[in-house]
Amino acid sequence: MKNVISLFVVFLVVLGCGTAKNDDAPMNKAPEVSNDNAVYTGQVIEKEFYTKGGKATGSTDLYLRLSVQDYFIKFCESKVTKEDIEKLNLGEFDAIKIEGEVKDGEWDSCDPENRVQSRTGSYIVIYAIL
Repeated sequence: MKNVISLFVVFLVVLGCGTAKNDDAPMNKAPEVSNDNAVYTGQVIEKEFYTKGGKATGSTDLYLRLSVQDYFIKFCESKVTKEDIEKLNLGEFDAIKIEGEVKDGEWDSCDPENRVQSRTGSYIVIYAIL
């Protein structure tokens, strides 16, 4: 009988340890929902743009780093401009909180009537800086 009780106590301890919350990692949390958009906290980083052949173009793009993924910021769909973000003078380790939406599609095409060859994949649209 003691073995059954001991086993039950160990089971409860293990179960309790497995459900602990980690509030110290805000970049790993699921986004907060606000008006059908999400609230994200991450770092704005700058990456150089390379051609398909691997040549540096000399231009850079801004990305929002969320946890372990970097999302291209598509400014032509955003309500925030590149200049708005640059005015914040964010340091290398500064975080920014935004309201936005992660989408999938073409990064470089902004005008549906004037199609261009484009990079594709997941990107983020920023509606507001919080």
